[in-house]
Amino acid sequence: MKNFIVVVLVFVFIGGAWFIWQTKKGNIVEPSSSSVTKVFKIGIIYKGDNFKQVADGFQNGFSKIIVEGEKKYGVEYLVENVQGAEQVDFDLAAQRLVDNRVDLILAVAVEGVVAAKKATKETKTPILLVIGSNPVSLGLVASMQQPGENVAGVVLLVEELAGKRLELMKTIDPSIKKIVIFKKKGTKVIERSLVSIDSVSKKFGISVTVKEVETREEFEKVAGAISRSEFDSMFYAADPFISRSADILNKNLQRLKMVHVGPDESSARKGGLSSYGANFVGAGEQVSRLAAKILIDRQSPGDLPVESVSKIDFVINLAAARRIGVTIPPEIVTLAHVVIQE
Repeated sequence: MKNFIVVVLVFVFIGGAWFIWQTKKGNIVEPSSSSVTKVFKIGIIYKGDNFKQVADGFQNGFSKIIVEGEKKYGVEYLVENVQGAEQVDFDLAAQRLVDNRVDLILAVAVEGVVAAKKATKETKTPILLVIGSNPVSLGLVASMQQPGENVAGVVLLVEELAGKRLELMKTIDPSIKKIVIFKKKGTKVIERSLVSIDSVSKKFGISVTVKEVETREEFEKVAGAISRSEFDSMFYAADPFISRSADILNKNLQRLKMVHVGPDESSARKGGLSSYGANFVGAGEQVSRLAAKILIDRQSPGDLPVESVSKIDFVINLAAARRIGVTIPPEIVTLAHVVIQE
C-alpha cells in the first residue's frame, strides 16, 4: 500500500497570535487541538517538478486564507506526485485520495482531472482543475461560465498564448521559417494550439510540421534525429505528454542552438532561451481562492466559472542566449518580467 506525502497544518489562536504546526509524515496525522473547529482534508494530484509549483502555490495560498480568516481552521494535505506515466497511474492515485475521504481534490494536468472525475463519480467530491487546455473542448466541464457537476478551476492558457510565443520566437530570430511540433500519437489535445498559431505562421511565412510519438523513448529518438537543415526550431503545443518529457525537448533545442519560447518559466530556468506563459505559483494561489469559496463559503463548484490564469510572465535567459550565440533585441529584453543573467 503506497503511503501519502501528508502535510498537516494546524492554526490555533492563542494569546493574540496564530501558531502553526506543520508535520510531514508517511501516514495521516489527525490534529488534536480543540481550538480548531474544522480540519479540511485536501488531496492534491500532479506529476513532476513543474506542476509541483502549482501545488506549492495552492498550499501557500489556502494556508494564508485560513490564517487571515475569522474562524479557526486546520488543513491536512494528502499529496500524490504520480510516478508512472500512464492514465492508470493517475486513476489509482485519485482513488486513494477518495478512499481517504478528502474534502476536495486539486488535480493538475488533464490526466489528473480525468482520474479525479472518475474516482468521484459516486462521491461528487469537489474537484479543482489546473490545466493548459480548454476544459470544454476536452469534455471535462459543460461550459466555462457554468462548469456543472463537481468541477471548477483555472486554465493556464497554453493554447491561447501559443500564437504569441511563436511571434516572440520570430521576433528574436527572424530567420525562422520551419518549425516542428511534437504530440502524443492518437490524441487531439494540440488542435486548439494549432489554431492559435495558424494566423501567426501564415503572417510570417512559417511552415509547421507535426510529428507524433507514442513513448518517451520514441520521443527521445525522433527529437534526437532532428537537424538544423530540416527545421529552424521546435515548438511546444499544449500536450501534457510532451510537457512531462520537456527535458528531451530542451536538451535538443540546446544541442541545435535553436531559439524557442517555452510555455512556462521552468523552461527558461532549466537552460531554455525564453518563456511566455502562466506563472505556476500564481495559478496555485489563484485556485486556492476557489477552494476557499467551496470549503469555507460552501459554494457549489459547478456554479463557479472556470477562470483564466491571471498572472502571465515573460522570462528571458540571457545566459542561454550567449550559449547559443543569439542576441536578443534590447526592446524585447525590456518587456521581460524576469531576466536571468547567469
